[in-house]
Amino acid sequence: MTASTNETVDPNQQDDQWVKVGQYPSIDQAFEHSLVILSQGSSCRVHRSAAPTGDYELEAPSDRETIARRELEAYEAENQQPHTPSLADAAHDFGIVPLLLWAIALLFSYRMQLATPFWEEIGMNSSVDLIENHQWWRPLTALFLHADAGHLLSNLLTGSLFAVVLHRYWGTGRTWSALIVCGVLGNIANSLIRYPEKAFSLGASTAVMAALGLLCSHGTYFAISQRKISKSFRQATIPLAAGIALFGLTGNSAEPDVNVLGHACGFAAGVIAGMPIAWNVNHRNRSSP
Repeated sequence: MTASTNETVDPNQQDDQWVKVGQYPSIDQAFEHSLVILSQGSSCRVHRSAAPTGDYELEAPSDRETIARRELEAYEAENQQPHTPSLADAAHDFGIVPLLLWAIALLFSYRMQLATPFWEEIGMNSSVDLIENHQWWRPLTALFLHADAGHLLSNLLTGSLFAVVLHRYWGTGRTWSALIVCGVLGNIANSLIRYPEKAFSLGASTAVMAALGLLCSHGTYFAISQRKISKSFRQATIPLAAGIALFGLTGNSAEPDVNVLGHACGFAAGVIAGMPIAWNVNHRNRSSP
């Protein structure tokens, strides 16, 4: 059977001037690969194989065999590259419900701060109270406290942006557990570094910077996992470099009240924890039918 669509055949060419350059189990696959040859301005033809398997053979003129095979090999190699997911084909939604619950928790805690100052006193992160008095809850509760409404609004907006993007790839469980755990680890690291100084801090910004670090690791992992990109160290580290640059814009400040060290600790915790999580997400996606 000779295909008339997706192919060009020179009527003056004899059968012995055609050579097989590919064999495929379906006619759709044969036609798909014929487009590669046609794009190079060469003629080709598709017909059913005489073999019992019933495969379809793709043939090209004998004088174009080398070019046709080279283009088909390049096409196959390109299609075998691991796919880096984009936001459009991510596996999850934007996670609006958990995002709203997080916003409600922050707003409730801020309301409690205004109504009961003791709420802030027992909840903010404190290096001395954590290490000497073993008040282990402080690195967690500090994530839900804020200095003022502007501080709260800033963290809500920035954190929401990072969280919804991360949620598209990781889903609710991984995203929010990673955000909270890395935020807590960032606060603990900040206290350990600054101790024995009496250092206090509060705000969701440690978790927000952790989200940025998680996104950097996610992007870096998938860049490294690509065969072509992994050959270039500079290209593979572009997501991390971009994240560091963004951290400089959002997490760094000359204001004396801004806890830059805490931001840096949260970002570092996200970068470190993000790589194995990204590997796990990729492994599960490949294992899924």
